[in-house]
Amino acid sequence: MNILITGATGYIGSNLVRKLLNLNHDISIVNQVNTRIPFKNIWGNKLSIYIYDGTISSLEVPFNQNEYDVVIHIASLVIREHQKNDIDGLVTSNILFGTQLLEVMRNFGARNFINTGTYWQHYKNEFYNPVNLYAATKKAFEDILKYYFEAYQMNILTLELFDNYGPLDNRKKLLSLLRDAIRRDENIAVTQGEQELVFVHIDDVVNAYITAIKLILEIEINPQFNIYAVRDKMRIKLNDLFKMVESLSDKKLKVDIGGREYAVREVMQAYEIIPILPNWEPKIPLATGLKEYLNEKE
Repeated sequence: MNILITGATGYIGSNLVRKLLNLNHDISIVNQVNTRIPFKNIWGNKLSIYIYDGTISSLEVPFNQNEYDVVIHIASLVIREHQKNDIDGLVTSNILFGTQLLEVMRNFGARNFINTGTYWQHYKNEFYNPVNLYAATKKAFEDILKYYFEAYQMNILTLELFDNYGPLDNRKKLLSLLRDAIRRDENIAVTQGEQELVFVHIDDVVNAYITAIKLILEIEINPQFNIYAVRDKMRIKLNDLFKMVESLSDKKLKVDIGGREYAVREVMQAYEIIPILPNWEPKIPLATGLKEYLNEKE
């Protein structure tokens, strides 16, 4: 297949690109100006790389040269608690970029679009209740997707992701902070730890995108608009996660319980309002993946 991917230089995107290349698909990536491509020396000769400069004309270039079976949109700007100077970036990255891409697809007759959402769109297990402005921009883009589905008969499939992790994951997220605290024997301030968490290994996340590709390509006549969760059925409270980390690493975590306040609109319970992606289930239990992650060499 011929596949176009945005956000390919991020953790999720780069793992997906590697998997699709190993499956011998033809992959194009759209990269923003001045963004480093960390894997260019490894995969550069296997990829078609296009530069997005903020204009819709720059997005037309790959479509002038290729006919894509599916477009996978992963690129986004994630900010937990925004400041006033973050607004332009959030709107540009999470709404404008994707809308320009949809418009180019419409003009070139491309119809299959896989979008990436977040569980933060469903505070208190409600269909519309974004946790923060980042989640609100993701939900706003889903509404734009619905327009392109209704008006132009495009096939739209959104994968709403939960927390994910895996090898070589150095993103400044909870698991990396816990791993670093153990490695360096440092104290870490945490909340009271009553919030429920759901983790999905990166290999399972990548397989979710592979499953989504198969599902969307099966739609040949009547277009569909679907939203699915990429969620493990296992939930774990933060306090229990600390115990698991200590058990798997055989080291004591130095945590200051209650040393950090809950975030504004903290997600205390994992939502179930969106159905799990059909024909997919996670294969890597948290204990297995986390042990590998914690014992990974620096």
